[in-house]
Amino acid sequence: MPKAKRIEVGLRQDTGAPSYSGGVIILFCQDLFSAAFLNKFPIYPLNFGHSLGVPIPDLIQNKEELQTFVTPIIDDLEKRLESLRSTIS
Repeated sequence: MPKAKRIEVGLRQDTGAPSYSGGVIILFCQDLFSAAFLNKFPIYPLNFGHSLGVPIPDLIQNKEELQTFVTPIIDDLEKRLESLRSTIS
């Protein structure tokens, strides 16, 4: 996917400053899900070292809090990807 197209639909920013990145969102969620799968609660998301461009809680204590945190992030990513898909087709 060309960088210009990803910038156009909001999957990444044009600069190197910490900002939204769809790829980083996916990696971050994978890290969170891996920790949850291993039942490693509490999870300290800031320790994963990802810069998301979205607010990150200091602590996630259980699966319900994890779901509450990641659902809007994943929904937003899906909307951005759908926007990208609609510009391609």
